[in-house]
Amino acid sequence: FDGTNPENLTKAFEQIYSTITSSAKIKVFSITDTLSQWVDPVDFSNATNGADITKHVTVKNGNKALTGEYAATYGVDQFGNRTVTVKFNGKDGIVAEKTDVIDVSFKVKPSNAAYTNYAKNQRYPDKGDAKTGDVSAGKQGYHSNEDAKLNYCVLTEVNGATSCEKTEAEYPHPVVRVNLGKINITKQWKGSGEHADSVTVQLQRKAIGASTDA
Repeated sequence: FDGTNPENLTKAFEQIYSTITSSAKIKVFSITDTLSQWVDPVDFSNATNGADITKHVTVKNGNKALTGEYAATYGVDQFGNRTVTVKFNGKDGIVAEKTDVIDVSFKVKPSNAAYTNYAKNQRYPDKGDAKTGDVSAGKQGYHSNEDAKLNYCVLTEVNGATSCEKTEAEYPHPVVRVNLGKINITKQWKGSGEHADSVTVQLQRKAIGASTDA
């Protein structure tokens, strides 16, 4: 590079920067997602601490589903916090381009706490962050996670030497909403004589296909 004058020196630095940034790739090590109290997992509701839930978790790079490159585990700490951890190729990670988008998904549903809270307050406490989908972004609801983080490093090669400094990025918080139904109950008194001023009604729900009340 010709650094004999400021203009040439500036061009030299621009070329170096362009070479570094254009060749940089990202190595993704893991993604963690800690569920909030407002949701429960659907497909692994009975999972215990340390359970392998890989078959219930989908990982995509853009529109392409990844297979055999990750393992997902379910963790519960001493405080009851529930975390889904997805690791890529063990501790080695996977290499992705800067433009790639790694997405982890699994099914959750509003918890009993969410239904109870909404029935009592008739309003939602949270708002979905940007880039969380059309049904969530900017909408009122319950945050489905406490936090979700991507653990990665930027691979940069300069003069044949590769560097990789680990860091993390936080995913935005999506929301879920509850659907409350209404049941109308009509009590018809039969016979003569005095009737009670009020009655207590017990409702039972039976799951589809179940033989016992749930």
